[in-house]
Amino acid sequence: MDTLYIDCRMGVTGSKLLGALMDIMENPDLFVYNFNRIGLDGISMQRVPDAMNGITGSQIEFQRRASDEFDPYADEIDADEAEEHRPSRHRSRTLYDIEDMISELKLDASVKERAIKVYNRIADAAAKTNNRDKETMKMRRTGSRDIIASVVGVCMAMNELKPGKVIASVIAVGDGYMNTPRGRMPIPVPEVQMLLEGVPFNAGTETGELCTLDGAALIAEIADEFGNIPEMTIAKSGAGFGRRTFKRGVNCVRSYLGKSLYTAANEAYIELTAEIYGLDKDEVSELGKELEEIGIVSAHTVAICDMSGNAGHLVKVIVDNETADTVATYIMEKTGTKRVIRSLVNAYTA
Repeated sequence: MDTLYIDCRMGVTGSKLLGALMDIMENPDLFVYNFNRIGLDGISMQRVPDAMNGITGSQIEFQRRASDEFDPYADEIDADEAEEHRPSRHRSRTLYDIEDMISELKLDASVKERAIKVYNRIADAAAKTNNRDKETMKMRRTGSRDIIASVVGVCMAMNELKPGKVIASVIAVGDGYMNTPRGRMPIPVPEVQMLLEGVPFNAGTETGELCTLDGAALIAEIADEFGNIPEMTIAKSGAGFGRRTFKRGVNCVRSYLGKSLYTAANEAYIELTAEIYGLDKDEVSELGKELEEIGIVSAHTVAICDMSGNAGHLVKVIVDNETADTVATYIMEKTGTKRVIRSLVNAYTA
């Protein structure tokens, strides 16, 4: 099974993700040619090969062509280089405007559906955090033709690569503060945080915004699971570069395409392990029943004894990544244990 691993430990934007995916294609220049024929008005793509700190890859640039339509944030290529909110005199698109644009493109229906789904993710997050109706609110940052092009391009690239499984690393979101239409806010802004619900993220090593709205929505849409790079044989690797210069790393998303060393039937789970003292066998059994109601894959206990001779139970629970935090918190609250160990495990399933 072909596995695609996406390394987002230096952040992720639509254009960097697109560059990383194009860099592992058989013919990225043909992809550029095909993209520029889909009918996205007023914009064209250019791929620029680049190298930083020994990493070779691609930088994706979107060039504007003459158009009768005003575009919001006409001076913005991708929010990767825009650390501050800049007011715009241009008209902003709504979700319906963007859906209409995508629907009219000369693309496979599945690609258009996926791009529209990404934008609905963004609109849902923006509507909830701003207490607005998602159909009528203005898509100021993500309504730019440049970012629409990035989203559509990533969906096209995924359709071309067709990996069997997509695994992404933890997402670096950045640190510090940024100016928004609602004032100065800590990073990540609420919309990005909402888009990354259920997705592991950290601050990373750089200040400023590292994960944009389009980057967060795309990685949440295309990734099947999150974790460290699996055991795999690499057939191709690539990178997509951003425009900012980082002080403590390379501004890029990296991609690895290859074969997993485990079978296609493998499933990735989280194993939670906790040492529990002070509960008898019946109480531990009752805990297991309560965990099943929350939602776990399996659980078992082993009798243990600490160095002082106190008898206890070693509880091991297998859960999905989405419920791991809930189950771990429940175990600590119900048993009084101070530590639950979390491990990523792979299971063969029939």
